[in-house]
Amino acid sequence: ANKKWLEPKSIYEALSVKYQNRDIKAWNDFDRNLYNTEVIPINKRNEAINNIKNSELGKECKFYEFKQFLAEKHLAEAKNKLNQKGIKLSGDMLIGFSGDEVWANPKAFTPNTSIGWGIPALDFETPEAEKLLRDKVNTFAKRYDGIRLDASWTYISQPNINLANNTKTKKDYGSKILDIIDDEIKKVKGKDFNFDNIMHEFIAGDEDFKMFENGQMRSYCQKRTKIQTSNFLGQDYGTTFSYKQNINSPYILGASNHDSKPLFLEYQDIAKRKKQTKILADILKIPEEKIDSYSNFSQIKLAEPMMSKNNMIFFTDALNILERYKDNNLRSEDYRLKILNNYQDEYFKSLEKGEGLNIMDALDKAFVAEGLDKKEPELYKKIVKYKKILQSPEKKSPKKWISLVAIGGVFTLTALIYIINKNKKSQSSQL
Repeated sequence: ANKKWLEPKSIYEALSVKYQNRDIKAWNDFDRNLYNTEVIPINKRNEAINNIKNSELGKECKFYEFKQFLAEKHLAEAKNKLNQKGIKLSGDMLIGFSGDEVWANPKAFTPNTSIGWGIPALDFETPEAEKLLRDKVNTFAKRYDGIRLDASWTYISQPNINLANNTKTKKDYGSKILDIIDDEIKKVKGKDFNFDNIMHEFIAGDEDFKMFENGQMRSYCQKRTKIQTSNFLGQDYGTTFSYKQNINSPYILGASNHDSKPLFLEYQDIAKRKKQTKILADILKIPEEKIDSYSNFSQIKLAEPMMSKNNMIFFTDALNILERYKDNNLRSEDYRLKILNNYQDEYFKSLEKGEGLNIMDALDKAFVAEGLDKKEPELYKKIVKYKKILQSPEKKSPKKWISLVAIGGVFTLTALIYIINKNKKSQSSQL
């Protein structure tokens, strides 16, 4: 069922083993151009693929396909279990394509051109590029209930960086590519599918992409669910207030994401901190002079998105992890940042210091800013109560210590019985 995309990937895996190198530059001309019909005729390609499958390398193909079969099966089972609990599963459709996909679809990409982040640029003027994109969207639509479209703004305003001379140009496609994506999703999900579940990451600096033209949001951005952060916080852009004024369709707001600097470094940037502090103080109705420390700044920055109906939190901000990715290169091991095993202890320590996401503190600030502390006093009292609990030092439970003493006692008693029995056996054997 998945042969059209699975076979090239399995052949790529086999050839990577053959050459002990995943970079096709290390391969011979024939294998490097196996899917380039201008170099290798299709009948010669099919013959070569059959030879690979029937050779010792065929085991590599089969093993790769088996792993993909397991992954697909387990994902489907997980999705089904979540759906039974009323939870939707969304997939993150990366903007980039893997090395094997570029190798197997050479006509779909603009030669020696990147859109940034080391990602090759699709040539949307070719039917091959549209087909490759449609196949990708089709796969995600089948696997998931919803999709997050990574760097979706590049489908509208595509950056093209010439790798030979590092010059940068842009291609403005308007809604053309987004409409192709929607069309493919409809084929899988049906015409009644709720497109609010397709989330577009439109986060970019003004030099790359603007959602607004002449003060008006682009119509095709307006009708789609938007993911935004307050990275580019300004007087009339990047805040809950500005989105509520200018956006009449679903949006998701967060303080930052994986591309952002840690809030700690934002605080250290004096010019940026002053600008953002003034705007945030106005929105949350907090005197500017009270935002005089990193903990105050981070708490108010995390609280502001809570005033939106749909919001998100990046895990490093939630858990007060000051480290970010050392190198935003998808091919680097440094891109991986894992949560500590003792994250709960570290998280509660950060709350005691007034850092990390105290969600009740964020709601407290949002309630006061919206006047909900007066409209919903009973609910507001509970929020304040729980905020203080989260801020207070962790108390050691007496029950916990009693349990530990009891376990220690049982262990000691067991050890004593073992030693006594061992001594008895020793004495018996001596007799």
